Amino acid sequence: LPELVAVSFQGSQNCTSESIIKVFKRALRYVGVRNDSEILPVIVFHEIGLAELSPHNPLKVLHAELEVDDCRYGFVGISNWRLDASKMNRALYLSTPDPDVADLQLTGVN
Repeated sequence: LPELVAVSFQGSQNCTSESIIKVFKRALRYVGVRNDSEILPVIVFHEIGLAELSPHNPLKVLHAELEVDDCRYGFVGISNWRLDASKMNRALYLSTPDPDVADLQLTGVN
């Protein structure tokens, strides 16, 4: 199995398409350094939901970057809310319910 290398990006309401493209280029540099089968960069996009609110519409570049035929990296988008369906059509969507009182008490004890 290849070694996973995290390439982090912090989303915000001010991010642009250009800043997201730079992250994908940075991930591809890892692939170029060593044999493709030895390393797999994984882009971890924190707060992708905030980027969706950006007036620059930066998430439009994800469609081209995440094409199955051309994609040479993993991608994880983390958000506190569900994205627009058109932004998630190349993704596996996982969600967790809000914690109940017992969950919060257990967390406080530990």
